[in-house]
Amino acid sequence: MTTPAVARTGRWIAAVGGALLFASLFLTWSRSPYRNLLVVFGAVNRSGGFSAAGTKTAWQAYSVGDVCLAGLAVAVATAALSNRGGVRRLVLIATGAGLIFTIDQIVDAPGPTVPREFARTLPARFADALAWRAGGGETLATVALIIAIVGLVATLAPRPIQG
Repeated sequence: MTTPAVARTGRWIAAVGGALLFASLFLTWSRSPYRNLLVVFGAVNRSGGFSAAGTKTAWQAYSVGDVCLAGLAVAVATAALSNRGGVRRLVLIATGAGLIFTIDQIVDAPGPTVPREFARTLPARFADALAWRAGGGETLATVALIIAIVGLVATLAPRPIQG
């Protein structure tokens, strides 16, 4: 059971999460979603490619994912401030899907963090596992989505405590 005060606080927390999610789209994201496919077909090399350097924002690295995350950011902020519990529940489900997307981007993010001398001594799969590094965009987006989920959950079903 949540009190109206907790629900109000949750709305502001969710709105902040939506704003942070939108801001994350302008930070450096470390990868393109098709990098591994391009490596297989030889379009980019394993050590770099067009996005492994970590110089692209989400707007530059994605064609659909950035628009979906921007829409989700607006939906979270709007739903957090609305009085419709059903809308908040739907946005909560979409926020969970966005969290899965950003976690996938962090887990699969490449980055040259292992020195080449050390990486040469390891089997390729171990070197790849040690070499991933997420950009600031994925990291902030993940934190923002967790904040939004906490806020949205706090807004659901507010009932006054009777004593």
